[in-house]
Amino acid sequence: MTAVDSRRDSVESTPAYGPWWERFASPELNRLVSTSLSDNLSIAEAYARLTQARARAVQSGAARWPDLSLEADGSRTEQRRPGTDGSFATVETKSYGAGLASSFELDLWGRTRALHESGRAERSAAREDLQATAITISAEVTLRWLALLAQRQRLDLLHQQLDANERLLELTELRFAKSQATALDVLRQRDAVSAVRAQLPTETAREATLLHEIAVLLGKPPRTELGITSRSLPEPPPVPDAGLPIELLTRRPDLQSAAYRLQSADWNVSAARADRLPSIRLSASGGLRAGTIADLLEGTITQLSGNLVAPLFEGGARKAEVARTRGAVEEQLAAYHGLVLQAVQEVEGALIQEQSQSERIREVERQLENANLTYAESLSRYRKGIIDFLPVLDAQEKAQETERSLVTAKYERLAFRVQLHRALGGDWVDEFEFRPSPGDRLQ
Repeated sequence: MTAVDSRRDSVESTPAYGPWWERFASPELNRLVSTSLSDNLSIAEAYARLTQARARAVQSGAARWPDLSLEADGSRTEQRRPGTDGSFATVETKSYGAGLASSFELDLWGRTRALHESGRAERSAAREDLQATAITISAEVTLRWLALLAQRQRLDLLHQQLDANERLLELTELRFAKSQATALDVLRQRDAVSAVRAQLPTETAREATLLHEIAVLLGKPPRTELGITSRSLPEPPPVPDAGLPIELLTRRPDLQSAAYRLQSADWNVSAARADRLPSIRLSASGGLRAGTIADLLEGTITQLSGNLVAPLFEGGARKAEVARTRGAVEEQLAAYHGLVLQAVQEVEGALIQEQSQSERIREVERQLENANLTYAESLSRYRKGIIDFLPVLDAQEKAQETERSLVTAKYERLAFRVQLHRALGGDWVDEFEFRPSPGDRLQ
């Protein structure tokens, strides 16, 4: 049993199925993710690529069927011919025709079938790419939402710390007026107040930036009002069950996309091999032809032909195409193996990081408890005149810094949870169907 396996057994877990963001029990987050899955522009791009892949799959399969076309033509020819008396006469010839024509290549070696199967595999890969984009966007929206809540929690904490620092400044100034504190004590506390106040503009700007990023992920202009009112981080839900590594092959659409592209490359090798062999094409046509339109129904003409084409010399182009497609298969195979290893590493890494982050939070909480006790004790001793102001200031800064660190640590633990869900994939994308809004999406 690995270290990660032991951690899995030591925590409560739930199956990694369904829309995972709903486990945060936030209707606000559910609304944001739902909007992003319907309006995000990256998903719209992936859907457009899927539409193109579907069309190319139809095109690649069209060669497996005979084509049929309706043809009609008319011509008029004038020719001057010499007569027996030495004069010239103009002879006019008219011809009209109408009919059907068809051609078909016998797929003796499976070339057209291979091209069709390659196109179908590319279509399936594009569908998996769309689902992978949906997983990415849902995770990005959730991460931004959590970062926004952590940012607001830090802002609220800064305001509380600023109030506490200002109250301590008033106390220090009062003691200074009574000759119980030095001017240096007042200056140090004023500096502490200014240090906290100086962080507010940057943190406020970061809050606005996160709101803009969420709006763009939802396919809206940056300054759109999103109605996000939450101000504190949620509690982490139970850890999802990672399952066996082999299950990632069916839960991760990016892995399935890579597998389909490997299939497509393999079919391209078959098509390239078949292209080096002779091909037979049959053509047939039938219709009506006469010198006048009125006599068109009285004249019929039919034609059936076949031709054999066998490449003899083309400078090695077809042989090189076989080598190229084989190289493409090797490339896709290496890429697929790499993605599988990366997927397993992402799951294992997210589990390890969350576990270690939970341990870090427990330590920071103990550190904060000790820092608050130290600050309270030092402030009490300072008021009694037992110690000078410097230990109070150091304890105050340490306690406030630890409070902010605790908020950051809790956010990072939730971020690792989101990364774990992203790494696990999920079955909810199997039912995902992007439906673009009518009209111009930017209006």
